[in-house]
Amino acid sequence: MTNRAYHQLTSPLRVGVVAGLLVSLVLLSPISAQAEDNGSSAQADTAASSGSASNLHARSPRSPIVQMITAAPSRAKMVRRAQSWVNAHVAYNGSREYTNRFGTYRQDCSGYVSLAWRLPSSYTTRTLPDIAHRIPESRLRRGDVLLHSSTARTSGHVVLFDQWVDATHTSYLAYEETPDGGAVHHALPYPYWHGHGTYTPYRRDAT
Repeated sequence: MTNRAYHQLTSPLRVGVVAGLLVSLVLLSPISAQAEDNGSSAQADTAASSGSASNLHARSPRSPIVQMITAAPSRAKMVRRAQSWVNAHVAYNGSREYTNRFGTYRQDCSGYVSLAWRLPSSYTTRTLPDIAHRIPESRLRRGDVLLHSSTARTSGHVVLFDQWVDATHTSYLAYEETPDGGAVHHALPYPYWHGHGTYTPYRRDAT
């Protein structure tokens, strides 16, 4: 067979193979592109869903109890609430509660501060730091507290700061619920009587 005859015979065959390959590429390309698009869309949807969930979580409202805790009364109202027990001569009794127009609270030192701070229930000297933060002595203001947290060996105590007696800052007026005198407004040495624990200034959160 001559070269000319061979080329005449195989040329249609080569053209057919090339054409078949081109058709396959054309048919497969949209499928690959669609698969990539679907994958991108799925990833985008997942990201969007995650983003939406995060945004919803970030914008979710506080729980009712947190809203109550963050709604701090003014400092003047804190003192007014504390003074209501002084006027009523509320006696100290850690097993009882006293009710007036400001609510119902346990008749001890931390229950007294809970009343003044308008907390949703009677906190203790251990739990008050959960909704308060430490402050330096220089920042003490009316409505802050001096707190000695209870430990495994000692009972805690807390008093509500009113104002300094003088510029020396060696004594201050405070509201206190005591076993001896009940609810009283009186002068105390700063930070408290010697030998009765370590007292640290705290301020109610969002005050």
